[in-house]
Amino acid sequence: MANEILVPADFPTIAAAIAAASEFDTIQVAPGVYNETLVVNKTIQLHGAQSGVDARSRFPLAESTITSTNASGVIQVVADNVVIDGFTVQNNSAGPGITTSPLFSGYWIFNNIIQNNVIGLYFNSSGLTFS
Repeated sequence: MANEILVPADFPTIAAAIAAASEFDTIQVAPGVYNETLVVNKTIQLHGAQSGVDARSRFPLAESTITSTNASGVIQVVADNVVIDGFTVQNNSAGPGITTSPLFSGYWIFNNIIQNNVIGLYFNSSGLTFS
């Protein structure tokens, strides 16, 4: 059965929550600034404070903001069928905000504000998985 993990209530960082998560778990991230690089290496759902809210029309208030400097990306997706919903991903002066692997597919990346990175989104996909 899938679990819901709360950041920072259950784990102080998103990376720690990802490490502890099992396949198909949902990680709910409270508003705040999280200075970390994320490697999403399992099929999970990452929901920021603005999950389900259209990024084009929301005022950036009560955001779950992820920032880091990493040439491979602030969020690196290396698993099938990962959901990333409701975040602000910003200020990577070394690379992309979000990058996906050419070895996996079925990504769901929506309702995010991605800004002030060298590259916003660097998409790759094997095309083998359909969500």
